[in-house]
Parts: sequence; C-alpha cells; structure tokens
Amino acid sequence: VYCFMTEKVETTSFHVLSSGVRISMPVSDRFLSHSQRGLRAGYAYVNIPWVNDKQWHPYSLFEDPSDPRIQQMFLMKVGDWTGDVHKALTRDTKRPCWIKGPFPSPYSHAGKYDNQILVASGIGITPALAAINAFKSQRRINLIWACRDPEMLEFFLNQMYLEHDGWNLIFYTGKRPLKEEIEEKQTNIRIIKGRPDLASVIPNIIYGIESGEGLPEKYTARSLD
Repeated sequence: VYCFMTEKVETTSFHVLSSGVRISMPVSDRFLSHSQRGLRAGYAYVNIPWVNDKQWHPYSLFEDPSDPRIQQMFLMKVGDWTGDVHKALTRDTKRPCWIKGPFPSPYSHAGKYDNQILVASGIGITPALAAINAFKSQRRINLIWACRDPEMLEFFLNQMYLEHDGWNLIFYTGKRPLKEEIEEKQTNIRIIKGRPDLASVIPNIIYGIESGEGLPEKYTARSLD
C-alpha cells in the first residue's frame, strides 16, 4: 500500500530560516484527492535523498493559504538529520524530494465540533494550521500557541497563516523583542508575553464566546477596517 502512496516531487521549494526550513511541495492529484476526503489535517513522511537517501521522517502537513495544491512542512533544526538538512541549504532553493502519504492525524476529527480550541507549543503549530485552514469557513476555531522562537512566530504571522475568525492567543516566551507592528496587534491575534495558564485561559475563551462578550470575529482585521 505504501508503494502507491509514495511520489517524487521534483520542484520542492526550501525556504531557509535560522531555526529551520519550510518545505513547499506541489503535490499530485492523488495526494490532493486524499486531502479533500478529510485528511487535510494530516502528516506525511519525507525523504531528502541529497541529505540521506535511506531516512524517512514524518512531519505534519499544512496548506499554502493561497494554493491548496501546495503542501508544506516545517523542519525545526533540533536533531542530527534536520541539522544536516539546514547545513546543506545555504539559501532558498528548489530541489527534489520524496513524500509518502498523506496519513490522518488526531486533528482530522476537528470537523465534528462547531467551536474548537486548539492548543499548540512551538512547531506543534503546524497540525493546528492544517485544521484552521480546513475548517475556518465552517467553524469557529480558537488557537492558543506558546512559542519561544521569534523568527518562526514572525514568519507564520507574516505569511497570513492565521487569517480566520477565531482567537489567536500567542504566548511568547522568547528573549528577543518582537517587531513593533507584531507586538502591538490588537485584532483577534494577541501577543502575550509569558507562559499560558490554560486553567484560566480556556474557560475565559469559552465564557467570552458563549456570553457574546468576547466574540473574536468582532476584532478581526476586516471588522476593524
């Protein structure tokens, strides 16, 4: 079965950050058809032959907001293999890689609920992004994200991955100051310095939505224009 779920992507784009690498892959109709059957919040295995042609590693998938045919992964530089990938890339480039999948993740069940609160830490944001993109037109999705990497945080915000009508509460625990325009956001995206107290934050999100006193759609960039 896995043989028929494996394909080579010749024009894979690699975008290099100091903390990792974003991979963007134009996938086949087969891959896309699996995604459209509800597996959008899933993962796939990737093999980068010019780094090591024997190793396959699983990573969460998330779509390019402007083109669902482009599936993306974010490789955080935290181990030997990811370190080798990062070292092999001195600039943004396009090179071939192999992918196997897609496979479903627990976020695939998110469509069963009208109001959702997704909790993520660090690079765990990627499966949450897939769920947001898959269900944002049908559900109110709220995100609590704890992140200490300023470059990753700014990257995902600048790429507009969090353009939806739910709350995006980003708890920043890094040391480097963020860009002023990001720190001062007063939309449904709020930057909060420090770790989240989930026992307090989650009930407050629920109360604000159920009471109508804290509806996130009142604070989106569109509603404030």
